[in-house]
This record gives sequence, structure tokens and C-alpha cells, in this order.
Amino acid sequence: MVDRTSRPGVIPASACWKLRACYVKHYKQWGPRVLRQWCRREGLGNWSATTIAAVIADLRDEPEKKPPVMRYEIVDSNVMWSKDGTGFKDRGRKKELVVAQDEHARFKVGYELVDGPADEQAVCRNLEAAFARYGAPLVLKHDGGSIFHGQRIRALLDTHQVTELTGPGHYELRACHAPAWQAVTAETPHRCSCTRPQRGPSSPHAGWPHRT
Repeated sequence: MVDRTSRPGVIPASACWKLRACYVKHYKQWGPRVLRQWCRREGLGNWSATTIAAVIADLRDEPEKKPPVMRYEIVDSNVMWSKDGTGFKDRGRKKELVVAQDEHARFKVGYELVDGPADEQAVCRNLEAAFARYGAPLVLKHDGGSIFHGQRIRALLDTHQVTELTGPGHYELRACHAPAWQAVTAETPHRCSCTRPQRGPSSPHAGWPHRT
């Protein structure tokens, strides 16, 4: 009986060079399993994917290291707002609800229903009204769309010195419903804190619905 499960453990030098050349020729996109089938088709031999992986190991690019997760504690209202919109159709006509929300209080600081997709004027108008009523936040989180690159939006955020955050994947934002100056646990070494004086009205949090 022939043992069909056995595989030769050593690849001849000539086959190794052809394997390596093929791997580079195909822009290092062919993995060991694909190269295994290529070897069989070319009549070079029938080696396992693990054996072939050892031949091209020094040619493979190191995968990019993912940045560590950075956790930020939102410790008070008016520290971070998020800006977004929801589109829908009403009797066949497109509308969009533009919303600005405080990430700590989960309070809608501003909202407006506009016809068609929201433009820069609608977003800026919504933010201006919210800033006038509650004061500007320290950070505004948004999706980084083209609307936020308009001159009017840029001037508004620059005037109020609002920092923008477009939500990279290695950020973790969490609301902490505790007094603003209470210590945060060691699990969250980074946090957004109210270290900058409030701007806008003298009492921007008057009537603000805090969670308890």
C-alpha cells in the first residue's frame, strides 16, 4: 500500500529559487497554499503549505502593528459633541435630520429637519445656534465629510477653538457620569477633562439634563 499522506520535508534548492521568484513576481500576493498548487501544476513537487511558508518566510513583509487602543473618559457635559445626520424619504422627497448631541449627557443640543441632503449651511446654522445657547464644546466628533471642510464651518470651529475628532478605530470613547474632577480608574489612563474655561453664555449648563 502506498502512503499518500507523506510529504517530502525538504525542497530542492532549484525548486526553492523558483518558488521565491514566483512569490516576488506576483507582488507577494500568493500565499503558501496558492504556491503549493502552483508547484503541483508546474511539476516541481507536492509540498505542504507549511513547508513552502518556511521557504518564503524571509521575503514576507511584516504586518503593520495596530495602534494600541486609547481610551478617553468623557467626564462632564459640553466636553464632547457628536455631529451627524439621518436621511430618509417623506412622500418620495428626500429629507435629512441634522443632529448635534452631547456625548456625556446624551442630550440633543441641536437638531433641524432640512429638505434634501444637508449642506454646509444647514450644518453650520445648527452648530451656531447650539453654540449660542450652550457654549461651544471642547471637542466635536464627526465623520470627516466634505461639509466639514467648508470655509464657514472651518471659521466657526476655529473661532471657538473646537478640536475635531473623526473617530479613528483605535479610539474608545466612554461617558463617565461622575463629578468632573473625580479621579478616573487606571483602566482609562487618558481622558478628556474640563481644563479649559467654558465659552459662550455665563452658565452654559443651565437647565442641562445631566444623568445621575
